[in-house]
Amino acid sequence: MKETSKFRELREAVRKDRSAQDASKRVKITIGMGSCGLAAGARETFAALLRAIEREGVEDVVLFPTGCQGLCSEEPLVTVETEGQRVVYARVDAETAERIVVDHLVKGRVVAQHLLMMGEAAVAA
Repeated sequence: MKETSKFRELREAVRKDRSAQDASKRVKITIGMGSCGLAAGARETFAALLRAIEREGVEDVVLFPTGCQGLCSEEPLVTVETEGQRVVYARVDAETAERIVVDHLVKGRVVAQHLLMMGEAAVAA
């Protein structure tokens, strides 16, 4: 029992630390990696986002996977949240992922060809 309790305490400490780190980031990017997203190529999209973020030197971004978002025919879905704005991109392949980093994150322009939805973020990023 003691080991389980210690594990839970450690897990909670790591979660709190990660939440604090994530809160300091200007941009929050999620990518749908449920079974439908994975089947549509979300792994490659995720990897392309990571490569482009590193190559462009964008440091104030947190990127993480999420489950199914209910729009399977539009996967891979990528959501970019910045300072109260939420942009959802549909059918994002590796090439489009790189354009999102360069055009949206670096230059501040939405990639209109893959825009699914744009509005206010539910929670400030």
